[in-house]
Amino acid sequence: MQISHRRFGSASVLDVRGPLVGLLEAERLARALTDVPPASPVVVVNLAAARELDDYGLLALGTASRTLRQQRRHLRMAGVPASARRRLRSATGGSDVYETVEDALVDIRDHLARRSSWLAAIRRIVTRWLGPSSARPSDEARAHPRQFG
Repeated sequence: MQISHRRFGSASVLDVRGPLVGLLEAERLARALTDVPPASPVVVVNLAAARELDDYGLLALGTASRTLRQQRRHLRMAGVPASARRRLRSATGGSDVYETVEDALVDIRDHLARRSSWLAAIRRIVTRWLGPSSARPSDEARAHPRQFG
């Protein structure tokens, strides 16, 4: 089994490839979930390429779900085979199970889009009030930031 980590906005995505079968593989997944930076409020485990999922894997996901919930974070699973969805929901206490990673991250994607449009709106307002050169820091301002303290 291989596990790779990637970021999407503030979320972390763990892509699992190969069978998630047996105690050793479940412990590897548990370690990977523990290593996700605390700054990630949402952790998505992508199981689309995990050919098999046994009770040890379900136990690891259930434990991770409870641990993340205690930290006020969320575990979401994506690409779960239909045959394992009900067992997975039971093992994780009803954690979110999605068909795709994109579905699991739709609220993060929407938040990033709103944030981007919000920042553009702020730039337009600043430009209108102070003039075009005020919207972006000058080379001089970037080279010598003000010290506050």
